[in-house]
Amino acid sequence: MRLDMISRRRFLKSAGVAALAVAAAGVLAGCDGGSNSGSGNVTPAPVPGATEDVNIVFFDDETSDIIGEGILKNVLKTADHVNTNDIPEDQFPEGYHVAKPKDLEIRIKDDKKYIYVFVTDVTYTDISKKVEITLHDMSNYGAVIKTTATINKDATTVMPKEIELPEGYEFYPESNYKMDEGYSLNMEFMVQKISG
Repeated sequence: MRLDMISRRRFLKSAGVAALAVAAAGVLAGCDGGSNSGSGNVTPAPVPGATEDVNIVFFDDETSDIIGEGILKNVLKTADHVNTNDIPEDQFPEGYHVAKPKDLEIRIKDDKKYIYVFVTDVTYTDISKKVEITLHDMSNYGAVIKTTATINKDATTVMPKEIELPEGYEFYPESNYKMDEGYSLNMEFMVQKISG
């Protein structure tokens, strides 16, 4: 058929089909190319004939006991894996989460699809903080040296053993600091160069 004989209606119909195909491809791509946290194998909404639900079984990371089940919706039928970031938070057992995002193989058992997710109820947080400490170099007329100490997050004192001394320095012997004793954070410590 000649190009100049295509009717406006036929042209619009063809353009509509092409646009629908492009839109479907975008949906099937899921979050791939958008958020970089998922697998790209889960779509925002179901696509008839192209997506399905996958069963989730949650295991305690420490005991390996089954602690819950869930459903991951809108998984592409062609997918062989998903990512833990694809799983909505409301599907996790209360108080549990994955320690680190990872890909999960989709397994088939009794004609049903499953993913097995190991979760933990332990949250690791940094319980330390760095504070600035003032030193006085007694081998250089008490010159001020600034350094840091790593102490417990809730600590209100600092122990000499927590103080990072500059290389080649030691605490001034006559100060008689006790290494395990807590001193005020405003305390200024005396040090000296190690004689060699």
